[in-house]
This record gives sequence, C-alpha cells and structure tokens, in this order.
Amino acid sequence: MGIIFNLTGTDNDANMDGTFNIAELVDTNLDFTFDLTDAVTNGATAGDVLTINGQTLMLSAADFTAGSVVFSFDLTTVTDGTLTLNYDVTTPGMT
Repeated sequence: MGIIFNLTGTDNDANMDGTFNIAELVDTNLDFTFDLTDAVTNGATAGDVLTINGQTLMLSAADFTAGSVVFSFDLTTVTDGTLTLNYDVTTPGMT
C-alpha cells in the first residue's frame, strides 16, 4: 500500500521532485491515488478505514477490485512548508 502522486486525474508532481508547486496543485486539496494492490495480502477488507493524517475514508469492495482509491486531502488548515503524510488502515471496532 502506498501513495502515488503522478497519475493522470490527480494532482501531479510533474517533475517528480517530491514537492508540489502552485502549477501542480490545482486547488486547496491534495488529490492523489492510494495503491491498494497489496492491501488484501496484509489483511485489509471492505469496511476497513484508511486514515491519512486524521482524514478518513471507508474502503469498499470496489476499491479493492480497482486496486486503488483516489483520496482528496484538505490542505486548508495546513501551513506552508513540509507536509508528511502518514497513513494507516484499521478495522472499525478493532484496536
């Protein structure tokens, strides 16, 4: 599982420098694709929750069939500078 920043249809780190400039970031959301290709091997199932820096998305069977999910991270509360994205997939009700 991991974040892909250079797919068509999402914000695109066109020069692959690891930094989004204003031309690469279209709006106040960082839109990216989260790769799920090895998620099932690691025990993820439909109904699990993907959390990225506190923002959540419930994963569906269709997401696993597609092998990825598009995630839109709201940047309106983020200050200028480096943003590290941390993610986790959890099963609701399990700790």
